[in-house]
Amino acid sequence: MNDRSAASGFFGGLLKGYRIFRAIVLNLLFLILLLLLLTPLLSPSSLPIPPSAVLELAPEGMVVEQRSIAAGPAQLLQGAGDGEVLLNDLVQTIDAAAGDARIRAIVLRPDKLNGAFSHMQEIGRALTRFKAANKPLYALAGNYNQAQYYLASLADQVMLNPMGAVNLEGFGTWQLYFQQALEKLGIEAHIFRVGTYKAAVEPFERNDMSPEAKSNYGELFGDLWDLYLRDINAARNLPQNAVSSTLETLDEALALYQGDSAALALGTGLVDRVESTAASTAFIDGELTPNSEPLPRVDYRRYLHSLPSPVFAPGAGRIGLIVASGEIVDGEAMPGLIGGDTLSALIRSAREDRSLAALVLRVDSPGGSAFASELVRGELEAFKASGRPLVVSMGSMAASGGYWIATPADEIWASASTITGSIGIFGLLPTFDDSFARLGLHVDGIGTTSLSGAGTPGLPLSPLLARSLQLSVENGYQRFIGLVAQSRNMTLEAVDQVAQGQVWSGLHARELGLVDQLGDLDQALASAAQRAGVDDYVVVPFDVPLSPVERLLQQLLTNRSVAQALTHWRQELALPDNALLRRLQPLWSLPAYLNDPNALYLHCLVCDAARLQ
Repeated sequence: MNDRSAASGFFGGLLKGYRIFRAIVLNLLFLILLLLLLTPLLSPSSLPIPPSAVLELAPEGMVVEQRSIAAGPAQLLQGAGDGEVLLNDLVQTIDAAAGDARIRAIVLRPDKLNGAFSHMQEIGRALTRFKAANKPLYALAGNYNQAQYYLASLADQVMLNPMGAVNLEGFGTWQLYFQQALEKLGIEAHIFRVGTYKAAVEPFERNDMSPEAKSNYGELFGDLWDLYLRDINAARNLPQNAVSSTLETLDEALALYQGDSAALALGTGLVDRVESTAASTAFIDGELTPNSEPLPRVDYRRYLHSLPSPVFAPGAGRIGLIVASGEIVDGEAMPGLIGGDTLSALIRSAREDRSLAALVLRVDSPGGSAFASELVRGELEAFKASGRPLVVSMGSMAASGGYWIATPADEIWASASTITGSIGIFGLLPTFDDSFARLGLHVDGIGTTSLSGAGTPGLPLSPLLARSLQLSVENGYQRFIGLVAQSRNMTLEAVDQVAQGQVWSGLHARELGLVDQLGDLDQALASAAQRAGVDDYVVVPFDVPLSPVERLLQQLLTNRSVAQALTHWRQELALPDNALLRRLQPLWSLPAYLNDPNALYLHCLVCDAARLQ
């Protein structure tokens, strides 16, 4: 028996070792095969651009200021990073095509594109510049949502599939409120805040939106909707109230066209042609080359890759550019979030680079950790103390913590549709003593002070700590409005009136003195150069350094084929879509930005509404 057992153990060990070896070899072979298959997908085509061609502009995904990296399986399942399109890539492509004799026209196919309103406006301005070069612009899609239609409305011809629709609904925000759910779970969310309108904590303490938040949000969305209607009415030459009146009586309008949404879009002047994709393509070809072969189509990625690097004069000045995109978190963070330590290190690198004439910080953030925001602000103050201009350019949002880090700027630029302000602060500390008690769990112990063990799970919040946290929040608010008053040359009373957590459009923020100029990133860069006394300049980006593995992961997640595969897997697994997962996330995990060491936060709840869907 002993010999048999020994032999069995020996051969069993060999078999186990063989299985492990086989698994390693197969996994290595799989990775090598995967890289071989993906290499052509990740490398843009190097084929030359034909002497006469049509640029096919069919971006897929969310327009972003900076590509993100998924941090784990949950983010992958939510679609973090998949199908992202860099705003600068699109603007650069369109502007280059406007002055390129090889590009005869653009065919815009936006039906897989989404993004913030301000980003759509920047792309739209580039498309307008393209048309100003006397080149035709065509828009073609099966359906248009609000973001997609904003771009399509600029086209000389807007084409729609007979089974499609132009889906406009106006602007708004709808949040999950779970105060009742927390009660049922025995979780108490202790909230400390200053500001009548600081609504970021309302989901934890209410089951509906407060009247104050509704009033402020109504004004914000009214501004944005007016801007949206103004632009599409001008582009389509529509009467001022045509779109609004149609939406308010949509059932009656549809009844006139027997429920045919495409016919309604055509009849109300939103589109020019309702026909199949093949018929639309034939129409475009006929307009561009009526008596010869159709012009070849060039994908915008291929065209972008073919563009030569810009050439600058030998003595060109250097303007630094740092992109701060995402929620602000304490510590280090990869692209997609703003790590307080990470962004501070980038700003420090820019300060130590004495060849820089000025620095532009592009902010696209709803805020987050108050401590991390202050770290960043301190580094920006140090750069400013070096005697060089500091300019802030606001993207789709720069609110709460995003506005805090903008306060040191010599000049602040924003889009008319930027969501900004939200000048307020709150503290959030959940306790689980009731939850534990329902499970028969109890916590007890002893400490040397009344604060000992204050953060222990299962203990109630002590009144001493509660009062201390409220005082810290009040101090943070006074500090916030003090920073704004000093940087904007306003009185504390004047700042307090526009603060208290209220959010504003960029258009309104300029009227209130919270921003200086309305314009895009290029205008902010030009202004920084002018302040530095530089006529000709080169933009020097400062980016978070990525390891080879992180860079590969970023490329995989932003690749069109991989994004489609992730979408397919989510559908196969019957998982909710990205937007629904993000909305439900507070039910099972706290947002990433809730890691402030002092539990103090500068965050704008409504900023997600900047993204049109």
